[in-house]
Amino acid sequence: MFVEMVKDKRTFNFPEKNGFGFRGCINHEVRDLMFRALNLPILNEKRIRREAYINGGYAGSAPADHPIHKIYEELMLKHPLSLCPRGAGIASTRILETCFYSRVPVIIVEDDFWQVGEDEYDMSFCFKILVNNSPEELANELINIYNTDIEELKERGKEA
Repeated sequence: MFVEMVKDKRTFNFPEKNGFGFRGCINHEVRDLMFRALNLPILNEKRIRREAYINGGYAGSAPADHPIHKIYEELMLKHPLSLCPRGAGIASTRILETCFYSRVPVIIVEDDFWQVGEDEYDMSFCFKILVNNSPEELANELINIYNTDIEELKERGKEA
């Protein structure tokens, strides 16, 4: 899918309503922690709009015309904030895909993990959450990000 994006010249409208989106497999403890945080009652109490789905396995290598990519794209376009939790590898194409769709990456990693190139490029358009194994603290960080003004999110999406 990522390879096909290089040839894709579409532009995308930015959503008017805030929300988080994620679709992927649980291939790292950070992703498990993220799902636990997303299911905490406080996010419902604060009316945090979110959609997160678990794939049965890694789908990145599926052919470009596979239905899983269409489903992924629809979810990406629905929300301004794309959850980008650390996975099994040392790099995340999800961050680059998020930027392609002009959405705002919310990078979720443990304290000692850095994205490849993070020290070389301006990543100020992203949000980054350093997790410490507490779903409650992660949920509070997500609430703070969710409360960012939509106009600021639009600017971050353009910068992405």
